[in-house]
Amino acid sequence: MPKNVSADRVLATLDALSIAVSALEFDESRLLTAASDPRLLAADLAEYLVARGVPFREAHDAVSAYLAKSDGTVDAASVRQFDPRFGEDVAEILDVRTSLTRRTTRGGPSPDVVRVQLARAHDAVGLERYSLSKRAECVDLVDRLLQGGSA
Repeated sequence: MPKNVSADRVLATLDALSIAVSALEFDESRLLTAASDPRLLAADLAEYLVARGVPFREAHDAVSAYLAKSDGTVDAASVRQFDPRFGEDVAEILDVRTSLTRRTTRGGPSPDVVRVQLARAHDAVGLERYSLSKRAECVDLVDRLLQGGSA
């Protein structure tokens, strides 16, 4: 398949995706409910204990034991009752939005990090689009030359 045909197909696909993505609608309350499974905060609970000086393996075991014995709900009072190493401030980490905001490593789910990654992706697509357009211009020029035309 000639390169310019491939490039045209890629650009057409990108255009179609752009239309599809711009039409997406999200039910944020349903998403929040789905993302609020308390077991998703297990890492946050373990990190909380580690920050208080508990070795990671021990923190991991404690959180695993708590989740195994819980009825699927996680709240500050039951966490503190299960393990006294959890302090009064443990309630602050039992929130999915707080958890996401704290995940600021590159590629993490923090809203700020996601915005940076989206901007980078947008820039990369723009550069690729420009590169493809320049290649297409070169192919057209070569085609005209091969047909005996002038540059």
